Amino acid sequence: RGYYPRLWSEAGFQISHRYSSTFYPLAPAGFADASLDARLAAVGKRGFRLAPIDTRDWDAVMIGVHRLVMTLYSSMPVFSELTIDEFVDIFGSLRRAIDPRLVTLAWRDDELVGFSIALPDFGDLPNRALTPWTIARLLTRKYRYRQAVALYMGTTQPGLGAAMAADLLQQMCARRFTVVGSLIAENKPTGGYAPSLIGDRSHYGLWSKDISPASHATA
Repeated sequence: RGYYPRLWSEAGFQISHRYSSTFYPLAPAGFADASLDARLAAVGKRGFRLAPIDTRDWDAVMIGVHRLVMTLYSSMPVFSELTIDEFVDIFGSLRRAIDPRLVTLAWRDDELVGFSIALPDFGDLPNRALTPWTIARLLTRKYRYRQAVALYMGTTQPGLGAAMAADLLQQMCARRFTVVGSLIAENKPTGGYAPSLIGDRSHYGLWSKDISPASHATA
């Protein structure tokens, strides 16, 4: 297991960022976690509203999500700012893949202040040739899935991330599917939501190397 880390290290790379993915297995029948209810109740008392996406409002929501992503994700590695047209061109196709119940939006009055986007786990189906059989399986998997993958989350308000995660995990328990929280930055609270439900965790590293002229001159 140490082969690739050793290979990268000997080539002058170092781990610059660490991430983990959290696996939430099927909860026992009838499982309930009072902390999930408490998180959802708390944001309501603070004047925020959580709701699944209404796809009829897709265009307006995309504008709000773009604004949040450009602000909240700007410090991430290899971040590149996108115009709204570029953003829609890249992520607009998600509309065909989402189960609206897995997309939670956080509102303060009419202002979008947070989002959580999970998708059904399609496996390798999106990479296959779009034959009638593949399309039929994709459409079936969209609403009849055994696992969801939490992909994107962002909020301007403390506590909303925990509440949106609670909404997804409550669905997991009620509707009987598993969840993978993918590539969570190390030391972020997202990785520790609902510890009683966590089954396993995988760890990853982003390796980087300074190749600027100044670094070569120093070397």
